[in-house]
Amino acid sequence: AVIQCNVRDITERRRTEAELREKKHFLQRIAEVTPNILQVFDLAERRSLFTNDNLASQLGFAHEEIQAMGSGVAQTLMHPDDLPRFEAHLAAVRALGDGEVARFEHRMRDRAGQWHWFLSHDAVFARDAKGDVREIIGAASNITEQKNAEEALRNTAQRMALATEASSIGIWERNVRTNRIRWDAQMFRIYGVPPTDDGFVSYETWRSAVHPEDAAHNEVVLNATVRRNGRSAREFRILRADTGECRTIQSVETMRANPGGEPEWMVGTNVDITERKQAERHIQLLMGEVNHRAKNLLSVVQAIARQTALTGDSATFTTRLSDRIQALAAGHDLLVRNRWEGVEVSELVHSQLAHFAGLIDTRVSMNGPPLRLSPSAAQGIGMALHEMGTNAAKYGALSNTTGTVHISWDRKLEPEPVFSMQWVEDGGPEVAPPSHQGFGRSVIERTVEASIDGKVDVEYLKSGFVWKLSAPISTVVEA
Repeated sequence: AVIQCNVRDITERRRTEAELREKKHFLQRIAEVTPNILQVFDLAERRSLFTNDNLASQLGFAHEEIQAMGSGVAQTLMHPDDLPRFEAHLAAVRALGDGEVARFEHRMRDRAGQWHWFLSHDAVFARDAKGDVREIIGAASNITEQKNAEEALRNTAQRMALATEASSIGIWERNVRTNRIRWDAQMFRIYGVPPTDDGFVSYETWRSAVHPEDAAHNEVVLNATVRRNGRSAREFRILRADTGECRTIQSVETMRANPGGEPEWMVGTNVDITERKQAERHIQLLMGEVNHRAKNLLSVVQAIARQTALTGDSATFTTRLSDRIQALAAGHDLLVRNRWEGVEVSELVHSQLAHFAGLIDTRVSMNGPPLRLSPSAAQGIGMALHEMGTNAAKYGALSNTTGTVHISWDRKLEPEPVFSMQWVEDGGPEVAPPSHQGFGRSVIERTVEASIDGKVDVEYLKSGFVWKLSAPISTVVEA
């Protein structure tokens, strides 16, 4: 009998198997202690060769459920929008060299249907005999909270941008060591400077825009703010780079220290308050004007009361005083409605002859170009119109049923700029000059002349009363 034996040295194979068992044990130990998801993925079979329990636990599935999905795990759990990028990622991994890593962000669905963000770092784990990548190893971390925080930050930034744009607030920051300044979009709009790609401008860009009269004070305030590592507020003027227009800026800034406690960044806001400053000045002017006119109005009322008491009988004092004050009030109301910026002559005539509204355009006619009287002219002429209307109703053309009153006004530029106005009565009882100088006559003559530096001529004709006024346009017509 022949006995044939084949003897083969398997020492190397056993050593290799032992090394593989040791690597598997080492990988298993790492998989147990790491908070990340560890996975070995077979590219050819498109299935997971090894996955630790973290993927299942984070998504709420049992480990066996994940394994049962086999090659369909990506199709089952990955967000549909991320699948095309997943294929591109696998192609990139196939081209990796040893020691290189590819990153991939994607979303996975949990058992409840909620999506979670993961960041995976993948590298070559094994190659086939041709050297092509067969297996990859990856570690993925759940970055859902980070993604949510990034989204919240973007939303906050968008809301801040909308808020600053709507409120016209510009935001800036300056590195006090390098003097580089970063502006938001609103700052470029405020200063009329073309936006830069990165938002940075030089300190000189800002300083050259500051009005020369305000530059030195700005430097003093800003330097003091840096020294005390504090906060400051200022108002200054700028000259816009695009138009040269002078604008007023309100600025508030605060220092931000570096980790060593030294001042490094100055952060602040700019607001264009030009219109607000103009409004404040206008309000101050109006307040002064109102105060001045209130005093004047009180003086006029006192004069009316005094003169009314001195002329006529006491029985009619109250009525006459009330009528005159009402006439004054009517003119005052017109001025208030026009914000003390003057009154159209036609408006003034209508307001002072309101009692004769039914006669206007029949027995009372008027004509003249559109002219806006100054406040002082409106008060003086308004009182005169009231007095003449009262007299016409008592003694003149409006005391019967046939008389008429014609009121006209005009302006002439040659040879001198002159405003003229006439009150002409016709068809009433014959009139004669009054026997004494009463308050009414004083109003229609001297009061008007004094208020507008003008001249009044009065005629008492058989046909009726005639009143003519002339004055420099500059004292009558609102500029």
